[in-house]
Amino acid sequence: MRDRFTNGAEERTLEQGTLLLDTSNGKRMWSSTFCGTPCPAKQRNNKEYLAKGSYFLSTRAIGNHSIVGGYDDFHQLRNENNFQSGSDFRVHGIILCDKGGIAVACSSTTSSQLTSTNVYFGTDTSAGEIEYDPVPSLSHTSNFAVRSLFINDKWDLNPHWSFNVGGRYDKAYGSDQAGHKTVDDSAMSPRLAANFDPKGNGRNRFSISYGRYVSKVDQGPADQTATAGRYASYYWDYKGPVINAPGTPISQLVPTDQVIKRVFDWFNSVGGTKAGPPLLTDAFVPGTTNRFEHSLQAPYMDEVTAGYGLTVGSRGYVRADYIHRKWAEFYSVRRTIATGKAVDPNGITFDQGIIENRSNDLSRRYNALQLQGNYRSMKALTVGGNYT
Repeated sequence: MRDRFTNGAEERTLEQGTLLLDTSNGKRMWSSTFCGTPCPAKQRNNKEYLAKGSYFLSTRAIGNHSIVGGYDDFHQLRNENNFQSGSDFRVHGIILCDKGGIAVACSSTTSSQLTSTNVYFGTDTSAGEIEYDPVPSLSHTSNFAVRSLFINDKWDLNPHWSFNVGGRYDKAYGSDQAGHKTVDDSAMSPRLAANFDPKGNGRNRFSISYGRYVSKVDQGPADQTATAGRYASYYWDYKGPVINAPGTPISQLVPTDQVIKRVFDWFNSVGGTKAGPPLLTDAFVPGTTNRFEHSLQAPYMDEVTAGYGLTVGSRGYVRADYIHRKWAEFYSVRRTIATGKAVDPNGITFDQGIIENRSNDLSRRYNALQLQGNYRSMKALTVGGNYT
């Protein structure tokens, strides 16, 4: 599969390529989100190679075996220079509407009260914020892969006993968009089941199973520290003069492109993107804010089931199953005094976090009783239902 994305702003200038957002509700105006044709197209692809075979063996001594095995090689590829706007800037403030010739916050009124559909923008020290989302360097294409060997034997020993014996071995590896290796992991996934029919007539059937299901390592956390393709985020409070305050006559409003110019005139006067705290209130910098201490592991889920099925007469069947599932190896970020600090390219110091897997402090479990049944009321009609 190959996907290419080029939607977004068509201008890279501050006045035309800066996205404007309403602080109160997140609504947007002026310039499109992301960056269009002036920026490289985003590419999200995958490729897979699969070989699979089957074999059936029938014996008197150990029953029938239906064996399936194979090899799977799956790759996720991403070349995504994730520009968040045309200019790499977003300005937060107040989106204004025309109510009887007076500018009011659009979030405080309804469309039926408006004089026109025109919208305007203003900002002040309570709502104003400047967001800068640069992409430090262009993507070199990430490649996260899983190579797997699998085999499964559906074994019918005799009329009373049948089994399922299988397993899967996964070898995960991958490098982020900067070419740094962040995944090097392997896992075994057993698939075991047993079914017992006391009389061998299909009337009473007991079953039990255990399986481990290992996912692939997600691109998101595995690519999070890449200095290529991913954007950094910096946030500064706006402490400049009020521009286009609510209550201003529409005829006196500053045009939107000039609002943007005035915001950046003030911003540059206090240091621009070099400004630190207290104006700088938050930041995320790939490769600086977080880091890896070792390879990520794939999350997994263990499942245990036990069930009983009963054939009712010649037309009905009911079954009850208990299901227990437990998840482990969650993605998390650990940030403590012990994880240390880091300095970004602008010389600003941050508390650094460690991206890792964690199971000890987190719990995700699922327990269920599943009931199901069906009844063939006539030759051409079967009714059924289930409840969990």
